[in-house]
Amino acid sequence: MLNKLLFLGSIFSLLIGVASCDHKTSKKSIVIKDCTGSYLQIEGSDFRICNDSKVEHIPNGTEVMATFRSSSTCEVDNQIRCELYHKNEGDIRISKILAR
Repeated sequence: MLNKLLFLGSIFSLLIGVASCDHKTSKKSIVIKDCTGSYLQIEGSDFRICNDSKVEHIPNGTEVMATFRSSSTCEVDNQIRCELYHKNEGDIRISKILAR
């Protein structure tokens, strides 16, 4: 009985650990830049890049392989840009990017 409880406790702890991991995604994408900021276009949807310094050396329209995660805070919110609206599916933070 004690072994079963210990086993179940271990499984539960493992599930909690996996659920709390920082979920990163790697995808082939295209860097999109306009006066509103920088975006990754993935399968036709644009995602705003919060740490756009990661792509400042990459020209607009370049195909890249990017590793990123979604972000709940975005420092580019405090930057003054043009007054256009760029539809996007949310904010992301890039951890690694390679031009293809």
